[in-house]
Amino acid sequence: MTDAPLDLTLNTARLTLRQMTPDDAPEFRRMVCIPSVGRMLFVFPPDWTDEAARAWIPDWVYRGDLKLRLAIEDPSGRFIGTVGAVDMDGRVQLFYFIDPDHAGHGYVSEAARAFLTWLFAQFDIDLVHADAFIDNPASARVLEKLGFEYMGQGMGSSAARLEDCAISLYRLTRNRFESTLS
Repeated sequence: MTDAPLDLTLNTARLTLRQMTPDDAPEFRRMVCIPSVGRMLFVFPPDWTDEAARAWIPDWVYRGDLKLRLAIEDPSGRFIGTVGAVDMDGRVQLFYFIDPDHAGHGYVSEAARAFLTWLFAQFDIDLVHADAFIDNPASARVLEKLGFEYMGQGMGSSAARLEDCAISLYRLTRNRFESTLS
C-alpha cells in the first residue's frame, strides 16, 4: 500500500471505470441521497452534504490495498454510479450502485464484471461477498448474473432506513466467477 493514489482505469465495451475525484462529490452525493438509492446502500445518510462527500472520496481512492470505489462513466463520459470493494477483516465485500436514470441497461453488471475480473487478477483472494436488501431484486439479479451464490439471509442497516431490514447474503468464488467468463 502507498499513500499516493495509483493509476486505475478499467474500460468495458460501453463504460469507463476510474478513480473518483473530489469533483465527483456533488453528483455522487446527489445519487446516494435519492431515496430509492440511499435506502439500498448501507452507509450514506439522506442528509449527506457535498462537503461530506468531498471529504469521504479520498479515503476510497485506490492505493494498492483492498479498499476502493471507482466511478462508473457511461459512453458520454457522465458519472452514473460506482463499484468497489473493501476487505473487512479478511472478508472481501463487493458494493455498487447506479443512478436510477441509467438502470435497466446492464451497466451495473458490465461494470461489476470488469471490476471483479480486475479484483481477482490483482489480489490473492478466492472469495468475494455481497449483500442486497431483500426489497432490492434488481441487485439480486445482478449478483446472480455475475455467478454469486445465494447463502441465506441476515439483517442489515442503512443510514437511510429507520430500522434494520433483511438482507440476502451472497458469495462468489474465483473458480465460479472464472467459469462465467468462458
